[in-house]
Amino acid sequence: MGQGADAAKMLAREGYAVGLLDVSAEELQMVLEEIRREGGCCRSYVCDVSDREQVEDCVLELESRFGPVWVGACAAGILPVGGFTVETDETDWHRVIDVNLFGTVNVSRICARSMMRAKKGGRIVHWSSLNAVLTAPGYAPYAASKAAVEMFSRCFALEMAPYGITVNCIRPGSIETPMMFDMTGQDYMQEAKRIPLGRWGKPKDTTAVLKALLSREMDWITGTTITVDGGALACSGIPDLESIKLRMERRRNEGMNKKRNDRD
Repeated sequence: MGQGADAAKMLAREGYAVGLLDVSAEELQMVLEEIRREGGCCRSYVCDVSDREQVEDCVLELESRFGPVWVGACAAGILPVGGFTVETDETDWHRVIDVNLFGTVNVSRICARSMMRAKKGGRIVHWSSLNAVLTAPGYAPYAASKAAVEMFSRCFALEMAPYGITVNCIRPGSIETPMMFDMTGQDYMQEAKRIPLGRWGKPKDTTAVLKALLSREMDWITGTTITVDGGALACSGIPDLESIKLRMERRRNEGMNKKRNDRD
């Protein structure tokens, strides 16, 4: 529950009554206890978000306890061990699409119905991935599911706009979460070097964007995707940032020497 857990804790600190949905009872309990230790209001449900009926039961129960939904944050996602597309098992494809795309669709639709009934607007935020636009071999199911999430967000934003419900997407880059930590120490350092700001992201980096999107000042922003990647997308196609830096410094020094020579 890496980014989702951090988002839930932020929401609780901000005074929201939080409902946690996840397939892992153990992880749910850990987050639930932490929120309650800090004085937050929270309920947790073991739920497979790819199952519409399970999601509906959870949201209706939450609605009966806390009132209408105002925030729907959809951060569930799975990233299977990559294999070439021609070798990927069909079952893996279906599971990734079911959780990443249909899980997002299920939570969004059911939360939106609660918001529409209440007639007070609302905020729906989806988690995409940098892999939706910048990917690598072995990521086809995951990348396809996240690209679909981004387009679904745009379509849903148009439908929800008349009800004062905004729908936006967060597109994280390399974030330090359990899902990402099958990397060796060397791979981890190499990835950090590839990011212009020089470090992996933290869950707090995406949570900060979520918090901003929930503010009243952001009620005219909908149907958009905000990239949170330390500049990785901006430098896509550049193989070696260090060599670029050295080249720029060399050109700067050459320019300074030319200016000195011109003065002399």
